[in-house]
Amino acid sequence: MNKPLDLKALDLSGTHLIEASAGTGKTYTIASLFLRLLLEMKVPVESITVVTYTCLLYTSEPPDHPPL
Repeated sequence: MNKPLDLKALDLSGTHLIEASAGTGKTYTIASLFLRLLLEMKVPVESITVVTYTCLLYTSEPPDHPPL
């Protein structure tokens, strides 16, 4: 089992992958790291890239677009 992520201690340099099950706080984690980059590191918004991905096979909502 992995240890919980310490948002305050996480090094903000480089690239990080946040991977977890539904309902575990990924959005909160990403938002917190984004704010730390803005406020602590003074990184401009336009210099931060955040990408999220949801596998439609694991969602209960029907897609609102034709299959790819």
